[in-house]
Amino acid sequence: MPLPCLVCGRELESAVPPTFGNADQNQPYAGTTFWTSGHYGSTVFDPQTTGVQLHLNVCDPCLLERAGRIRWVFERRKTTLEYSPWEPVLDGGEESAGGLGLEPDPAPAGGPEHQTTPGQQNRTRTGRDSPVDAGLR
Repeated sequence: MPLPCLVCGRELESAVPPTFGNADQNQPYAGTTFWTSGHYGSTVFDPQTTGVQLHLNVCDPCLLERAGRIRWVFERRKTTLEYSPWEPVLDGGEESAGGLGLEPDPAPAGGPEHQTTPGQQNRTRTGRDSPVDAGLR
């Protein structure tokens, strides 16, 4: 059963059927759920304890009646990429993962006929381009 509206006290119906395991789920129909894990500056609730939250509901009519007091925010997340030159580290003639501390892949099983040299990664045992890689060139 959802919590009542914080503003007007209206009892809200559940938007989901009461199936096994979700009888206490706070998913109101014609309302919105808000939650916070605290707020710096609050003198009432800022527990600074992981996993502690306050949940509250506001019915749709109360949201509409008070639309002028609500801020709508669309957050655009930017991905920042860091670039640096790649410097392969050679160790015993094998190319490593560029100094990332990763070990090179182990040699394939099955003997020398299944192993490749640096220029042959996209070739099959017959020396032809593999069907998958051939379409990428």
